[in-house]
Amino acid sequence: MCPYTFADDTLTLNTSCDYSGPFSNTPGCPNNLSALFSGNGSVVGAAIGTTPVVTFFGTVESPTSAALFAYAFADDPIPQPVTGVLLLQQGGTSLVIDPDTVPFNIGPCSFDRFDGSFTQVKGGS
Repeated sequence: MCPYTFADDTLTLNTSCDYSGPFSNTPGCPNNLSALFSGNGSVVGAAIGTTPVVTFFGTVESPTSAALFAYAFADDPIPQPVTGVLLLQQGGTSLVIDPDTVPFNIGPCSFDRFDGSFTQVKGGS
């Protein structure tokens, strides 16, 4: 279980919680995409382990919920607007990235909703 929530300043701690899980409803798509979250207590970023890395940004609404407002690709960091939710569920054992519409594809697979299970805490001060 991740010991941090979206309300924690994990940026100052140089810490992230990592997750792995499916991201697409398309049959045959990988079910082990990695993601992590980190933030300052007001804004949280959830980066997914694609090439290039994609980061979703959300405004923290509670320790376990954030309203998505943008995403950006690492190789083109101009933010693109997106709406939806970022959720910590089941006491921090699950991270959900749930955009209202499909913002992009990863290969032939649409990014519908990431539903990851906690794997580890990385970093630390």
